Amino acid sequence: MDGVERLLTLLEDGQWHLIDDVAHQLAWSEPKTLQLVRFLADHGMVSYRTRDRSVKLDSALLQILQQD
Repeated sequence: MDGVERLLTLLEDGQWHLIDDVAHQLAWSEPKTLQLVRFLADHGMVSYRTRDRSVKLDSALLQILQQD
């Protein structure tokens, strides 16, 4: 499973996740995690909150992933 897929799977619960926690769970550095999250946010795949450094899957993408 590639990095993007691992991240999206982790976020599939639709909840907000702190970047620090995501980095730890994926065994990535925080800068790498934040870089990927910002890239995905720029492309509308995730929502990123700078005030608390948290990320969640975009609701439209979440609906697509949850379809049978």
